[in-house]
Amino acid sequence: MVAIAIAIAGGAVAEVQVAVQEVVREVTVVAALAAVADAEEGRIV
Repeated sequence: MVAIAIAIAGGAVAEVQVAVQEVVREVTVVAALAAVADAEEGRIV
C-alpha cells in the first residue's frame, strides 16, 4: 500500500514538473514575441 502511494505521489510530482516546464516555455515564447513586436514598432516609428 505504501509503495503504491509513493509511486502515485512520484507520478504526480513528475506531471507537475512537466506542467511547470510547459508554462515556462509558453511565457518565454510570449516574452520573445513581445520583444520582437517592440523592436518592430521601434523601427516603424
